[in-house]
Amino acid sequence: MPVKPMIAKRGFTLVEMIIVIVVLGVALVGVTTSLYPRSKQSAEQVLSVKAAELGRAVLDEVLGRAFDQHSGPNGGLPECVITETAGRTLCSAPSALGKDTGESNNTEF
Repeated sequence: MPVKPMIAKRGFTLVEMIIVIVVLGVALVGVTTSLYPRSKQSAEQVLSVKAAELGRAVLDEVLGRAFDQHSGPNGGLPECVITETAGRTLCSAPSALGKDTGESNNTEF
């Protein structure tokens, strides 16, 4: 009986495929663990910026309010005086400060 010569077949063996999958898995784990701390750090920076913007917005709102009825619209700086001075308006007494009649929240000041 004649023997046929074996023809070399192309392709990957099962062992080669498993080795490639394992190597890719290890590489993916390495890349993921190196990127994780950076994503956490960038999230902290975003929260820090949001907190700073919120603080600035509250400060702008506070400074934009008048000190009392006798002060001007200069960023809440009082134009009135605490002690009697000639030619100057006296500031409101502390007991007179607060909500006016009919006001229910700070948007109506």
